[in-house]
Amino acid sequence: MLQHRYLQIVLPASSQGSVRLIRLNCRNAFTTKLSSHVSHYLTRLCLLIALCGIQTVLGQVDLTPRKVVVRQLDQPIVLDGKLDEAIWRTAPASDPYMQTFPTDSVEGKYQSQFYLAYDSDNLYVGFLCESKGDQYVVNSLKRDYSGGGIDLWTIWIDTYSTATNAVFFGLNPEGVEREGYITGAGDFFNFSTSWDNVWKGEAYVGDGYWSGEMIIPFKTLRFREGDTTWRINTYRFDTQANERTIWQPVPQNQIIASLGFGGQMIWEEPLEKPGPNIALIPYTAMRMTQDFEEDSGVTAWSPTVGGDAKIGLGPSMNLDLTINPDFSQVDVDVQVTNLDRFEIFFPERRQFFLENADVFSDYGFSRNRPFFSRRIGVATDTSGSLISNPIWFGARVTGNPSPKWRLGAMSIQTASDEPEEIASTNYSVLSLQRSLWGLSRISAFAVSKQAFQGSGNGMIDLGNNPNNLVGGVDLNLISPSNVWSLKTFAHQQLDDSISAQTFSHGLRVAYNVRNWQASWTHEWIGEEYDAEVGFVPRVGVFNINPELQYKMYPKSGAIQQHGPGARVQATFLPEFGKSDHQYRLFYEFRLMNTARVSAAVSQQFTYLTDEFEPTNVDGAVPLPADSGYTYTSFNASFQSDRRKLFAYNIEANVGEFFNGSRYGLQGSLSYRFQPFGSIALSGAVNHLELPAPHQQATLWLLGPRLDLTVSRKIFFTAFVQYNSQADNLNINTRLQWRFRPVSDLFLVYSDNYLPQPFKTKNRAIIAKLTYWLNV
Repeated sequence: MLQHRYLQIVLPASSQGSVRLIRLNCRNAFTTKLSSHVSHYLTRLCLLIALCGIQTVLGQVDLTPRKVVVRQLDQPIVLDGKLDEAIWRTAPASDPYMQTFPTDSVEGKYQSQFYLAYDSDNLYVGFLCESKGDQYVVNSLKRDYSGGGIDLWTIWIDTYSTATNAVFFGLNPEGVEREGYITGAGDFFNFSTSWDNVWKGEAYVGDGYWSGEMIIPFKTLRFREGDTTWRINTYRFDTQANERTIWQPVPQNQIIASLGFGGQMIWEEPLEKPGPNIALIPYTAMRMTQDFEEDSGVTAWSPTVGGDAKIGLGPSMNLDLTINPDFSQVDVDVQVTNLDRFEIFFPERRQFFLENADVFSDYGFSRNRPFFSRRIGVATDTSGSLISNPIWFGARVTGNPSPKWRLGAMSIQTASDEPEEIASTNYSVLSLQRSLWGLSRISAFAVSKQAFQGSGNGMIDLGNNPNNLVGGVDLNLISPSNVWSLKTFAHQQLDDSISAQTFSHGLRVAYNVRNWQASWTHEWIGEEYDAEVGFVPRVGVFNINPELQYKMYPKSGAIQQHGPGARVQATFLPEFGKSDHQYRLFYEFRLMNTARVSAAVSQQFTYLTDEFEPTNVDGAVPLPADSGYTYTSFNASFQSDRRKLFAYNIEANVGEFFNGSRYGLQGSLSYRFQPFGSIALSGAVNHLELPAPHQQATLWLLGPRLDLTVSRKIFFTAFVQYNSQADNLNINTRLQWRFRPVSDLFLVYSDNYLPQPFKTKNRAIIAKLTYWLNV
């Protein structure tokens, strides 16, 4: 059976502005038997879990749910961040914020307060944060920033009180907004800023404090008519006091935005049904492309129009429609050096697929996903390469039809391409989730891919497998306070004969208290299991992965947390036994100044069932098939204090590599000229020395990047990536003007070059205008 690994390269000549993948083939036949080694690892895991059982306390954190009243507004709010309206001055003070960093047993040194109000149209949020000084850290003026090492205040809102998903809204001292969604809990937690919607926020910096106000339309939220309580939490990052504080306490061994720890917001009157919620988001774009490899650089102009629509199906469900979507403004993928035999995962970046993505994508494990939206809009041409495949139209319904149920349904139709023998294909996915108790849920899904042959001269040979259907059930069980979590699933390919070879199963059990983290993971992927719309790099395997880590929290000194850990990853093949393993011992330090240090030693074993050439150098002799290698390596990394204007991280890898050696260094340097942006340089170099007749090679990966925010409405990014393994140099620049909420003008320029000899491959310039129109 053939397995593939992919190196991703941006090729802007694509009519969709998406990416093209260059395929490197690497055979991997599976012809062997599951070994009794599994029982050996299970025995060890039981001993480890028993050891962990000696510590089951969460510490001295009071987890009693706090409450805050949402008061009816009797006068307008002027959005200036100053909190000088009467509603804020007369509101009762909220409970004191508790630390989550550097400890979780004391109140914050510098306190925060927040207040909630509402009228018939909006939820209003006001907050005030005491400060040590006025040297706030703001990485840029760009919306939807990440939270590490900066000053910010955030509120998350769980409108259905299920503790399984929520939306969040945040501000920093410059008044820059961010919003997104949170799903899951424990090991299945997901935090994303990909959700965009209409709301307003503003901040104000005073003497010894900063404050903010938010106006969130009820049409932006999903909730039930007649609700009287929602679950919420609010937290703050304070760089000057070097602390993170939160309203509803969270133990420091848990994620600060964990949905398992929430207070209650209580409405003075039951909520009324919001009015109609319909938004149209049309776009128009003009694209100029030149392909110097296929047509000698002939300039092609292609105007494009299309758009999206968002239609509220009542207050709890939403319908999203798209016609001829365009993704030319999407950030390019950050390339990596691939020294593995299998496909690399690149996250979804296209907005239509990102909103409420968890209802479709939270099935299986990270390398065994039955649905992966980046399979949509990509097809194989006549040469065997993966190219962009335009999307004609699509529809998606998501929401909560009832308090305990969550629904997701999506259908996408892609275009046909007769010269490349690509059929028009429908991709559909249905997902249904049922909350059980607390943080737990059970979910079921079906994913379908169906190709259409066409008619007349447009008929395309679909081969023996024009359709692909996969379905299954996932169960997520999470105990109160996230101490125990369990995820198990059973997935089955349904378009072929049903057997163990078309079946996939996984189980993960995790235990997390203050000092101990332990987990056991295993999965079986049948040799004939084929989830064509999923991400499953390797089939015909049984994987196990036990992990154990011990954490200590010194009461004083420069170290906030440290401790050792161990991880085992092993792969077994049917009728053969163990084909791969990695035994890893590590020690990690987290410092009071937010820096991190780690060191590790790993021993690996790899049995090649097919020949493998890791360098991608022309003419290189591959490592032979049916050969096994045991090799040891050392790893060390350091991440500096992210609050500083100059920050860096570095990681070194030294040791054996198959039957040779590897010397690797990777990291990044960045300088922030706040609040207007940053300049950064990331890179990696790997020197591989394999004995003759194999190839010695030095693989380079360099990526300088400039992020400039002229104002809270104008953003510019320039990103250059050189990848010697892929033999490509890419230049990508993007100018964005957000002239009104969720309405933008983009100007994107992209170039790809062959480094040696230096030669242009292709070039594109794209102008795109989008406009959000509430109907």
